[in-house]
Amino acid sequence: MLNVLKYVKTQNISFFLVFSMTEALDIDEIKTSLVNLNLSPRNVIYICNQEEFQSKQFRNGQLLYLYNHWEDAFGFKPTSSLLAAVFKIPESDVCRIIAQGKETPEKAGRNTLLSEEQANDLIQFILLQQEHGHPLPVSALLPHVEAEYGISHTRGWERYFVKKHADQIKIARSSPEEDNRLVVPRVFLDQYILAMRELSGKFCSELCFNLDEMGSSEYEDAKCLDVIVNATADPDEIEHPVSRAIHHQTLLATVTAAGDHLLPVLVTSTKIEDKMHLLGYRQGQDVCFVQRHVPYMDSRIFIGYLETILIPFIQEKRRDPKYANKFAILFLDSCSTHVTQNVKELLARHGVIMVCFPPHTTNLFQPLDLVLFGVIKHILSSLERSDEVNKQAGFAKKLLQAYERAMTSGNIRGAFERAGIVSDMTKDPSTIEFVEQKLHENPQFQAIYNANKTLDDISARRRNQPFGLINKDEINHFFPGTFTI
Repeated sequence: MLNVLKYVKTQNISFFLVFSMTEALDIDEIKTSLVNLNLSPRNVIYICNQEEFQSKQFRNGQLLYLYNHWEDAFGFKPTSSLLAAVFKIPESDVCRIIAQGKETPEKAGRNTLLSEEQANDLIQFILLQQEHGHPLPVSALLPHVEAEYGISHTRGWERYFVKKHADQIKIARSSPEEDNRLVVPRVFLDQYILAMRELSGKFCSELCFNLDEMGSSEYEDAKCLDVIVNATADPDEIEHPVSRAIHHQTLLATVTAAGDHLLPVLVTSTKIEDKMHLLGYRQGQDVCFVQRHVPYMDSRIFIGYLETILIPFIQEKRRDPKYANKFAILFLDSCSTHVTQNVKELLARHGVIMVCFPPHTTNLFQPLDLVLFGVIKHILSSLERSDEVNKQAGFAKKLLQAYERAMTSGNIRGAFERAGIVSDMTKDPSTIEFVEQKLHENPQFQAIYNANKTLDDISARRRNQPFGLINKDEINHFFPGTFTI
């Protein structure tokens, strides 16, 4: 490799600018250039004699072929300077050809192999990834395209795709969200604690809920990433979770401080209901399967969940005279899907108080994040790979097995207690009490609180993100004078 680079740097190679697509170079000429780079003649002959390579009609196609097969043939990745030496063009032209991914003039300007509908779906997926706090890494684009559409592309294509749709998406640098989780203004923590003191003792354990979604295949990444985001995104506010995912499935879970869990929802990109029925999972009884090409929660699915699962559960509880006139309380994050005006009004109409956590504090205050999702992921990692032919159904089976094992009454109540929400079982009905000491027992909370960060340490977007009782006005509209906190 060093000899090759030395040759490129020392030879007086005559470059010429070619901005239009040229005819294919003579194969023997390419062989000679490769051998002159001190590459193995045997490997040079092997790659140049490939029928696919010899069939390329344009120089761009030849260059892209070598770019994609160079490492297999020669054992190291090609640099733009090496390819420039082979084809006797500037490195800038090499980079342009790779980025555009165009092999023939007929394909110029077209979204190769992806239909317009598929391209629109892919853009929607990218935007939803960012909206849900999981911006899509550039490196994950090609695997997603292959998994969802069965289409393989070159690395150059991903940059070309983003450039073609520059009015909607762009590539940006993302910082680990862990950095932001360590920078929470103390005033946010104090305001949340003050609100919890006011709420303490006013709600029944049976009607105290925590709701959130988790992805199906997380991996750790604490480095900065190149990600694809909305074209209008503020580059200073792009971040990704340290434990992040390419979400092929999304699980929506809801638990109560009394130790119950509601019917979960599993969103998948393909329809698996019939296959899961054969595996023993009943639609609407064990789990609610929802198929959506982009497998994320959206407003339509979320409102449907509230109307068909959460609210009926609350109504059934209120059939017991002990709970008949009691408000319910729902703790959740401020994801845009969760806090639309329709959601706030729907829950207020049914006597459900919404409490959102301050931004980047679910690791401190949310029961599902503090304990339960971690237990699910731990169990999931210990389960053997499913032998189901259908990969979506096979993974869904593993995910639901992990969910069922994790969601014990003891685990659920313990998760609420770690968030400072303790059930007082001496009362009938039992009520939730806020025990601030439980929060201070969390070393991470102590470290963040003691750091004493200020509002000036965070972005304007985070400063203006609402938290606390976010549907108080709607509650007072439907129940005037009955809720005074």
